[in-house]
Amino acid sequence: MCSKRAQVTEISPIYIPLRNHSAYSLLEGAISVERLVQLAVEDGLPALGLTDTSNLFGAMEFSLTAQRARIQPILGCQLRLAHPSCSFGHSLSSLPLTILLFVQNARGNSNLVKLVSRTTVGQDSALHGQLTLDQLEGLTDGLIALSGGRMGPLNQFLAPGTQRQNQAIDLAKTLRHSCLKDVFILSSAGMAMGMRRL
Repeated sequence: MCSKRAQVTEISPIYIPLRNHSAYSLLEGAISVERLVQLAVEDGLPALGLTDTSNLFGAMEFSLTAQRARIQPILGCQLRLAHPSCSFGHSLSSLPLTILLFVQNARGNSNLVKLVSRTTVGQDSALHGQLTLDQLEGLTDGLIALSGGRMGPLNQFLAPGTQRQNQAIDLAKTLRHSCLKDVFILSSAGMAMGMRRL
């Protein structure tokens, strides 16, 4: 009697570029949505993210163009957050924190639209387009949050020579427990950019 050996299928990790800015991110991106998707097709990518800063102007174009190209669109937005308190050593006028929010479902899409609107409509001019943690409250269902890597809220405390790891931990806990209760992912500050910069 032959013994059957379980076959182990090795799954190769797939690189999916999530942080991409199109020409809709003024002063940050110059590539059109169509060209961005074309590059993804050329690289054989199964999915692609779009995270323009503080706007969703390219969302529909991106979704339709990616779907036509048989690429899974991953819609998101890079938002700027005001520092939660002066206890972290910053004031509202300091360099803002950035966080990436990705749509997980229809509710997340609706919440992201509301959050992006809050960056301008009825916003205190002292915040300069930044959101406070209070403004995120109740509008994070259906969203996945990434800490933002090297440009994120935690990296400023973890950068070489800062010696402020405890402040990074406090801020991560604040973000996780105050408003981003469902899915908050810490993204590495030193991750490789991938095969090609898009």
